[in-house]
Amino acid sequence: MELVDVLLWCQRLAVKPVFLLNTEADIQDAEPADEYVSKVLGPDCPASAHWWDDSCATFAFALTRRDFRASDDPCAWNHWVACLPSSELKLADRILLLQGEGERLSRFYLEQVQHTEDETVVESLLTEKEHATDRLNNLQKFTRRVHSSSGLFPCDVGADGNCGLWAFMSLMCQARMEQLLKSPSAPDATESDMNEMKSLRQQLSFAWLSVASDESWGKLYGLMASDVANPGVRAEGVDKPDKDDLVEKMEMTPERKQRLESVYKNFTPPRVPKPSHARPGAGLVRPRLADGPALPLSKTLPTSASIQTEVKDVKVKLEPGVSAPKQGILEAF
Repeated sequence: MELVDVLLWCQRLAVKPVFLLNTEADIQDAEPADEYVSKVLGPDCPASAHWWDDSCATFAFALTRRDFRASDDPCAWNHWVACLPSSELKLADRILLLQGEGERLSRFYLEQVQHTEDETVVESLLTEKEHATDRLNNLQKFTRRVHSSSGLFPCDVGADGNCGLWAFMSLMCQARMEQLLKSPSAPDATESDMNEMKSLRQQLSFAWLSVASDESWGKLYGLMASDVANPGVRAEGVDKPDKDDLVEKMEMTPERKQRLESVYKNFTPPRVPKPSHARPGAGLVRPRLADGPALPLSKTLPTSASIQTEVKDVKVKLEPGVSAPKQGILEAF
């Protein structure tokens, strides 16, 4: 969802958007939406493009990196976050909730490592653990900064490419706002949520069709979503990244390898040996006795005619009053 989509949606709902930018120095309040639109459209901005006034309700959004690290590069702000008000929730309680989630994730990944013998899987789990805990630590810092700047609580939403719509849905529904404030992370989307999101996307497409002949919106869309409006056309001043640089960034650098080895050494608990019955075939395959030679597979087994049986005399002691069996019966044995 592009910034211009947010502007159109807010104009349709008659709510004024407020944008908080996660820059390195501090949380920067973007200029009011009306002033921003006027600056983008330039001196030819029509009076009809002033869509909001002070009487409008406000929706507060934060623009940040997906891992919540501060950045001064607008191209790095790829994640929308809903900033919610609360008169009951305290900042300290919110931070404790995020810290508890970080501890829970650490235990989860270490338990997975404990029962894994594949070194590749172990490295992957430790990398995921590092990213997840770093992201939560960054979210704690981000929460403190946003609350100090605006008194609002930034709440993470789904990061499936629909974060802008999830943020909108959270701001539009009081029940969903309360749910986010009580949860350290975005709750799993239900089927009802997905249907609502699809409906919002359809309404947004209808909204664009309704302003197709509006010169102001056409110019905004062309300037703010040029890569969508003109696929394959690169905006001026934006250089294509060098392929070798991208490949180099993807490779395992000595620093990253050393960091992973350090994490593995310090945080991997001792492995629990598996019980013997867990091994395939344990207790079923026994070693061959060594008191005689094995029969080669190529050797023919002896026939019944060549088997000689030595029968010895058998004396049977009978109880008093019991007669001996007939000879024919003994011969049968």
